Amino acid sequence: MQPPSCSQVLSLAGAKGFDPVHWRRRLIEKDGLRPAEAEAYMELHRNGRARIGTELHALIRQELLGIVAPAVQHAESLLLLSTWRQQFLPQIEEVIACEAPLASRSRYYTGTPDLIAKVAGRWLTVDWKSKVSQDKARPDAAWPLQLAGYDLLAEEVYGIRLDGACNVMIWPGGCQEVDYPADQIQSLRQRFVGHIAWAHAVKAAGGDHDAAGALHHLLMMEPEALNAATPPPGCGAWTVAQVLGADHPAVR
Repeated sequence: MQPPSCSQVLSLAGAKGFDPVHWRRRLIEKDGLRPAEAEAYMELHRNGRARIGTELHALIRQELLGIVAPAVQHAESLLLLSTWRQQFLPQIEEVIACEAPLASRSRYYTGTPDLIAKVAGRWLTVDWKSKVSQDKARPDAAWPLQLAGYDLLAEEVYGIRLDGACNVMIWPGGCQEVDYPADQIQSLRQRFVGHIAWAHAVKAAGGDHDAAGALHHLLMMEPEALNAATPPPGCGAWTVAQVLGADHPAVR
């Protein structure tokens, strides 16, 4: 089977997704672009930011593990790396994993935390977020949920309990840490399990038989998983009934 990643879990379960309505309206009404031009601008901008983010991740991995990164294509990536090297790297004391793919054999999902390490005396999962400027550095509501998914993976794969999690927003010349204490991540772990269950249900309703098996297994382990998170739009008990049968306990 192809287990969903943490990001895919949140997208399938309706917990993650960027609404471009306000951005599109500003481009049309304030900047004077035509609707098709606004769509093209947004697509090109998102693709460009994604390439810079991917490049930054590779450069940080090279810095920490000595694995040679591809040739740099974007000057901004080097500025972001320099900022990270000066302002965050000195806090890293010991590394457990850096962009190591992890998989849950019990809940059937995957994740690749940017870093699991001892940072300034605390064991954390850390996720980098490249930003174009300090003005654009705003936390997203889905970030701590994704980190809760990584936290579950760290416990299952490495047998460790972490002291919390952290996002690091990096822009040229500065960075900001967004910390989540262990109790906050702990409170989000069960909600993330609920999103896993709904993600499996969505895939299974689309004809993925492996996802149906994964959902059945997860509900055997954690019968209340589906109640731990809000169903995705257009889904509900009928989705589970379609996948597992109307007499399944989770449907009642």
